[in-house]
Amino acid sequence: SPDPRAAQAEALATLLAGVTTVRSAGAARAGDVQLRDRIAKGGIPGPRVLASGAPLASPGGACDAPFAGEGLFNRLDVKVRGLLDSGVDWIHACAGGAMWPRSSDRMATELSEAELRS
Repeated sequence: SPDPRAAQAEALATLLAGVTTVRSAGAARAGDVQLRDRIAKGGIPGPRVLASGAPLASPGGACDAPFAGEGLFNRLDVKVRGLLDSGVDWIHACAGGAMWPRSSDRMATELSEAELRS
């Protein structure tokens, strides 16, 4: 949840359901990194969080609007270094296909093969 209080409540509910580790598929403004750190320091109860921050995205792609363009990049290497410097545990790349840019174009991708390999 983008709302820190809702994220805290969801973390507690997840832990009480017996889940001890979760992987975040993305959060704007590194909200998942902040939640992970608060849980790890014992500030709030919750499962272990593997955080990714905002996923890498292409303009108009599936992860552009939900993250307000935060995952867009001019240079992939600079964007990835910035994510790593922010403390993410893993890099989420919205590769696309089947949904972008048209559902009928199953071979379309948001990120090129070269970008994904790098």
